[in-house]
Amino acid sequence: MPRGKKQNIGKHACLKEIISQLNIEWNPDYISGGSTITVDGIKAVLDGVSLLTGIPPSFISEKEREIRRLLHKSQESFLLSIEMINKITIPYKIESFCFLFCNAWELLLKSKLLLQGENIRDAKNPQKTYGIGKCARKVLGKHDAIYKNLMSINELRDEATHLFIDIIPYSIMGVFQAGASNFSSKLFEWFDIDITKRVPGGTMNLIIDADLSKVSVEALNKRLTADTLYYLKGWEKKMAIELDDINESDINKFINPINIKLAYVKNPNKADTIQYLGSSGKGVTKIIQTKDPDKDYPYFTKELIEKLKEKKITLNIYDITKSLATVYGIKDNNKFCYIPSKHNQPQYSQALVDWLKYKVEQEPDFIVNTRLLYKDQINEKKNN
Repeated sequence: MPRGKKQNIGKHACLKEIISQLNIEWNPDYISGGSTITVDGIKAVLDGVSLLTGIPPSFISEKEREIRRLLHKSQESFLLSIEMINKITIPYKIESFCFLFCNAWELLLKSKLLLQGENIRDAKNPQKTYGIGKCARKVLGKHDAIYKNLMSINELRDEATHLFIDIIPYSIMGVFQAGASNFSSKLFEWFDIDITKRVPGGTMNLIIDADLSKVSVEALNKRLTADTLYYLKGWEKKMAIELDDINESDINKFINPINIKLAYVKNPNKADTIQYLGSSGKGVTKIIQTKDPDKDYPYFTKELIEKLKEKKITLNIYDITKSLATVYGIKDNNKFCYIPSKHNQPQYSQALVDWLKYKVEQEPDFIVNTRLLYKDQINEKKNN
């Protein structure tokens, strides 16, 4: 820029841009009168940078710093596991995925235990921390579908070192797919971190051969050693027994079954699921969990308002369709909202209810502040 020429941009606009690029929700407390940026605004930027670097800020407690470090390593391990399972040039995908995935879960569970004020270290040997099994039992419980999914993958991790599995059977892929969804949902539920923001579209969806009959354990017997084939058949039998003890509503948390019903639409954004199929088995299918709107998104707008009233949260249709939709993009977030093509009426999930409850607990004036932010955005658009 030529010397002496000033760019027409203020401190507030710069801060908003930084906050946006760090994926931090804007808070009006970050600025005050004139061009002043508050301490809260500077802390928010430092907080966002620390999440990227894994180095926690010094002004938080030692326990919070430990949680931050564990969460950072957990996310990095999870993302690397997803990268490994989707990488076609790596022959030993199962081993690579299981080690990284279980490590990600162990760190996440330890973070949750610390958040709850519990210990993660062995009383007899303080230098050692609890293993994944004990952490999962304490946080999830032995009868939880997510616990059973995680333990089945952990068993594969323990055995994969001694086996030779160079191609992934369909049954294992279904368990992996459920596990990836479980991790993403719990990270968001417990720590309000959306891991999907760090992943290019589609990458979170594991990849398998389109012809499922070719990747069953039975069909792979010529490619597997006798020991591997014997183990995998036994593993599948265990999975079948576990499924019998899981409630039907929780099956997708244990294994993501792929029952595909196809309909051709011109606009893929209106599809419940998108499948890329090859007619001769050469193509691949990207598995996207098909939606059951009535189960996954049970609330229409008025029903959502009534549900939130039960949580002592008062808002109106304007808040949902305008302020929350504009400021936080709830209609564009598939965790929160689904709009079926048949009636074009938004349906909302329990995850949105939980998120709003969390936000209001953290910030009692959250709804009011969101209205103000929405008005600011409208005025800014008018002025531009």
